[in-house]
Amino acid sequence: MTLTNSAQLFQTIQALYQKQLEIAPTAYLRAHASPNSIHRHVGVFLRYLPFVQECRRILDWGCFHAVDSCLLRTCLGDQAELHGCDYNDPEPVRTFHQYAGLEYHRLENGIRLPYADASFEAVIGSGVLEHVAMVGESLKELHRILANNGVLVITFLPNARSYTEFLARRMKVNYHHRRYSPRQIEQLLLHYGFEPVMIAYHQFIPAQKMQGVFKYLWRFNAALEKLPPFKWFSANLMVVAIRRTSMSS
Repeated sequence: MTLTNSAQLFQTIQALYQKQLEIAPTAYLRAHASPNSIHRHVGVFLRYLPFVQECRRILDWGCFHAVDSCLLRTCLGDQAELHGCDYNDPEPVRTFHQYAGLEYHRLENGIRLPYADASFEAVIGSGVLEHVAMVGESLKELHRILANNGVLVITFLPNARSYTEFLARRMKVNYHHRRYSPRQIEQLLLHYGFEPVMIAYHQFIPAQKMQGVFKYLWRFNAALEKLPPFKWFSANLMVVAIRRTSMSS
């Protein structure tokens, strides 16, 4: 495993954004290239990395520009085989895919994934589950393609108590139709054969808007997303769960 600290990871992802924006300067990439956005992605990645660092075949589910795959490649080197899937044309984000050495599959089916049973040791879903058409059917597919005791990581899952989601819904702009409490996501995953081993909050400080103000506050984010009562109102939840064939009592 290649040892890499958060500063090195930040610089790597920032350089990829800069290079890709020179080729395809989309609004989506510009928003996610903000310093706080990169910091939040690196921060949540380092929290789940211990659960997947020994995995050799990993799927970045709904990856788009595959930031998680780029971070995995940086930390794991050549020891991991990285796959990605999404509906999008990969060309506008080719810089990221090439860096990650990603084997990308463009999806055509809303549910079915083009992989054999028990294909992967880990699946990463970053900001995906809340957008799928049928949550249960998608979780069934993830259960199918994961090996027994494989790891499912879900990040950037909208938190039911999020103050930023509350404001977005009041203003009717960029809000999520699905939001989850820790209890709700735990019960959902258990119902579809996944045993949660970690459920945590992340991102209390906004990451994309008003960077002139919030970039100076970001240094407090790591503490606030772990400190009650502030953490309860963070934007997102992150979950690490284990794929089971049966559940113990």
